[in-house]
Amino acid sequence: MEVLEVVDCSGIPQDVLAKTIEELHCLRYLMLTHAGRVLGRKCVDSLIRSNVRLSCLAISGAYLLTDEDSAKLIDGNPTLQSLAFDTCPLLGESFVTSITKTSNLLELSLTEITLSEQSLKQLANSTEALRSVKNLTLKSIAGMTDSILTDTLRSVGESLETLDVSYNHELSDSCLSAIRQYNTRLRSLSMNAVKELT
Repeated sequence: MEVLEVVDCSGIPQDVLAKTIEELHCLRYLMLTHAGRVLGRKCVDSLIRSNVRLSCLAISGAYLLTDEDSAKLIDGNPTLQSLAFDTCPLLGESFVTSITKTSNLLELSLTEITLSEQSLKQLANSTEALRSVKNLTLKSIAGMTDSILTDTLRSVGESLETLDVSYNHELSDSCLSAIRQYNTRLRSLSMNAVKELT
């Protein structure tokens, strides 16, 4: 089996998922929604032990997933092309450092993630990791400013086709000039609830 997608993990014990993952040596796509209780250290260790090479990792609502464990997941999968994390409150500096070390990303989606200003700047200036990204979602990121978004868009450059920066309340008109300057192939732009646009 190459694809494991569980739309609602809330009723799955962590031991069960960990054992299942250990048996899926051909796994390429792992997508877990409402992964609060199920995605913890046991599952992360199982993924690393199984020696899978994921192309897609999408995790939502994993409140047990620590910063260090998220970094292990990314570091252990150099083949990642699509990375999505939504509402995972413990992510931080190690998580961002791992993203900056990737080189194959085509899609990056971060939603409702709280990162320090230093981590946001580190991500924004990681040209090596972002240079091939076609689809970028940075929704409801605390501390996302025009300056940080500008640096991010510069790092991504002309590969970018889809951009979603909705619900970032500190963004203003000045980020639009960066989009025009650096992302000339953009086909889709979402800026829902960006209140400072005139």
